[in-house]
Amino acid sequence: MELVDESRYLALLSELRCPKCQHVNLLDSDAPIAEDLRATVRSLMAEGRSDSEIKAYLRARYGDFVLYDPPLRASTLLLWALPLLFAVARAMVVLRISLGSKNSLETSDASDETAQEADS
Repeated sequence: MELVDESRYLALLSELRCPKCQHVNLLDSDAPIAEDLRATVRSLMAEGRSDSEIKAYLRARYGDFVLYDPPLRASTLLLWALPLLFAVARAMVVLRISLGSKNSLETSDASDETAQEADS
């Protein structure tokens, strides 16, 4: 078994997500599966596999979720579109609230004018 470039190994582990912990990379996870995957990554690197080959190997077994940056395809389109959809929805809510405030001010101004005319 050949020696593994430690900086490359650590960089790769930080780019891969733990399947159990979900929001923790393989480098920081304490889960038993992360320990197994760290050993797998080390052995694949020792075999001379490239980073892309190692990622493909893990993706074939654990799906796109194991990658922090999943590829854009039909099955992951929703993952890529959700941030944009949330931003648009938030902008619509803010716009609606600001227009609602403006309309309520105009309504109260009109009712104040009507009350003043009634008093006269």
